[in-house]
Amino acid sequence: MPHRLELEVTENALMGNIASTLALLKQIRSLGVSLSIDDFGTGYSSLAYLKRLPLNTLKIDRSFIQDIAKSTQDMEIVQAIIVMAHTLHLQVVTEGVETAEQQQILERCGCDYLQGYLLSRPVPLPELQGVLDELNQRHSPAPINSQKPDPDTERPGSRGPFPESPAHHADASTAQLTR
Repeated sequence: MPHRLELEVTENALMGNIASTLALLKQIRSLGVSLSIDDFGTGYSSLAYLKRLPLNTLKIDRSFIQDIAKSTQDMEIVQAIIVMAHTLHLQVVTEGVETAEQQQILERCGCDYLQGYLLSRPVPLPELQGVLDELNQRHSPAPINSQKPDPDTERPGSRGPFPESPAHHADASTAQLTR
């Protein structure tokens, strides 16, 4: 089931040899694997290349999130990235979300997913079910929908924290923002 896999590639890794990178990414996508550009905003990517890459998701680096509640400039940059990504039909994940205030700002900006210690620190697989159960209790009916997905019945467009579109995420610290 390749559609359940999402590969993250950093901006800098994408920009090495763009022609061969583009060919490889298209080949990976043809297998049904989702692709994400990680740490967006910290490298040297060209918007001309960004529109050509077969991506599903853009992840905003945590350096833009840390001071978003105090920095108008950071908030405006994040808003611009989200609008640009949505225009390019990409889902948006913001990394490094640690406070409810950051979550609220990102929700107002139209961010699709958040990831960070606000939800959970990384945990070993055997502890994942307990974290998901806790998130369910903690965030129900809060803006983050943290219901545990059923991989056999989950369909694209569902509102679970790990919908099949763009891909199931393999950590408990990513959740989908509801609108």
